Amino acid sequence: MPRIALLEHRTPDGGSHFDWLLAPDDGRYDADDRVLVSFRVSQRIDLPAHGSGFEAQRIADHRWLYLAYEGDLSDGRGSVRRIAEGVWTPEMIEPGAIAGKMEWDGGFQGRLEGRLIGDDRWVFQSSPAHRR
Repeated sequence: MPRIALLEHRTPDGGSHFDWLLAPDDGRYDADDRVLVSFRVSQRIDLPAHGSGFEAQRIADHRWLYLAYEGDLSDGRGSVRRIAEGVWTPEMIEPGAIAGKMEWDGGFQGRLEGRLIGDDRWVFQSSPAHRR
């Protein structure tokens, strides 16, 4: 199954956010291939409550290596630390919609559905959600 990861991205100004990365399929890619569907989120999404939703900002596709990378980023962009990882079963990946079943290691399992609500802003809803 395709992999997912949630990275905590600490920025040089002392701020932080999370980068949510989704592999489009379970193919083999080179480390520098920019294939990871990527979103910026302000909260941990691997442990949502039942019926919870969240907003996300679509950002540039990330390189394959970031599914496993932790450490400093080039060009003074801060650092990343992997908070969670898992797998997902994509049901739909379209320009304005994403849906699939998520299985975070040690956390949320269930279906997640997202849609574009303007420019690069998305809204996601999970159901049913439960913890292992």
